[in-house]
Amino acid sequence: IKGKLKHQLQETLPRYDALYLEYGNTFYLRYHMHQSGFDELIAPLVDSGVVYIGSSASTICAGITISIAFWKGWDNPGVGAEWDLSVTEEKFTGLGLVPDLSFFPHFSPKWKTIVDAKVKELDHPVIVLSDAEAYVINGNERKRIEVPVEDDL
Repeated sequence: IKGKLKHQLQETLPRYDALYLEYGNTFYLRYHMHQSGFDELIAPLVDSGVVYIGSSASTICAGITISIAFWKGWDNPGVGAEWDLSVTEEKFTGLGLVPDLSFFPHFSPKWKTIVDAKVKELDHPVIVLSDAEAYVINGNERKRIEVPVEDDL
């Protein structure tokens, strides 16, 4: 989506049954989702049946807030860069594809203490997902499923 214009995405995205968004820097990805207009287009597409498949950063982006990306300190928030979200009106809002929760991917026991502390600062639940789990939402049905990881293949 980087470098794409909204009208290009409006023409292209509806052609697909599923959209897989990869991993990377959450803040950088969310900035380009906004710049391209993807953030305005994705919810109606999902509502019409297009499947959003997030991985890592794009999983975080699907929720209410991307501030969760600060919890691990893995992603550079881009302070002073073109993609610095702290100076935008949107700040650290997610796509809100799931309007009542956020996501913490790559969960393992070493993150439990920080997640338990930080989740109390939010006004909504956070779904923690290990690398061997996915969270599937189909209409009103929500479930966590186990998925094979590379070591299992």
